[in-house]
Amino acid sequence: AAASFNSAINQAATGTPSTPVTTTDQPNQQRSTTLPGVDPTLADAPIMDVIAPADLPGGSTFEVEIEGRGFLATVPAGGVRAGETFCCYMRELSAEGPQIPVGAWRDSFFSCFAHGIFHPSLLNAVFCPLVMLSQVMTRLGLDFMGREVAAGELPTSTSSMMTGIVVFWCTMNIGIFAAYNYKWSSNMELSYADVAAAILLNVIGFVYTLVATTATRRSIRQKFLIEDEENCEAPRDMVAAAFCLPCTVSQMARHTAVYSKYEGVCCNDTGIPDYVGSDLADVNKPKQGAYMV
Repeated sequence: AAASFNSAINQAATGTPSTPVTTTDQPNQQRSTTLPGVDPTLADAPIMDVIAPADLPGGSTFEVEIEGRGFLATVPAGGVRAGETFCCYMRELSAEGPQIPVGAWRDSFFSCFAHGIFHPSLLNAVFCPLVMLSQVMTRLGLDFMGREVAAGELPTSTSSMMTGIVVFWCTMNIGIFAAYNYKWSSNMELSYADVAAAILLNVIGFVYTLVATTATRRSIRQKFLIEDEENCEAPRDMVAAAFCLPCTVSQMARHTAVYSKYEGVCCNDTGIPDYVGSDLADVNKPKQGAYMV
């Protein structure tokens, strides 16, 4: 059985991320070396040389199917080009549990009620979408602008930065409208500066939310190879963020967490239980792309 399995590996051909790809090592063969920057618990996993089926960004994953057995390959930092050979640990899918889908969204844009009307992810998406967005960013190892950052380069956690932004925005709005109320109670007219201050503050907040949400959605598309059928991802993502922010954030949250297996959490960095990290990720730290498989 081992011989036929190893033979199948050597005969596999390069294909799309969901089809077999070429490997040059035996999955049962153990190397004496380990790959840098990888969870030590993977030290006993087989290491293979895999030929990339397409241009892939660092951290993205794809399935390798060999003789009916599925493995999960993770692209190293820096990404790879189509046809390039790279070395990685191969995790057997049967041991990984439910995976984050590759190639398509887990469910539709309007499946907000998939886990019930009182699910924490839905409540956060509706009443505090920036909190839900920060949880998605943390799962993916993104900064507060939705940009991918190399491990160890986040001086402040994304959730802390986003919390600061939300608190600042709320405080400034409360201050502005308190000043409005004082003037109204004193029979004073609002000046152009008073009105401009409120407009400017909220326009900046809206633009930030739009940019950060669109960038996060783009990062998810890149990591999980989700393409738009009409090849217009950026305009559609921006329109979705502008006109239906709760649905947009909720879909990203559902895609990057297995809510059918793990409960949602309203008020922590990732929106899922803290113990989930080691089960869903290579590295058990948000700054290194935790909670992503």
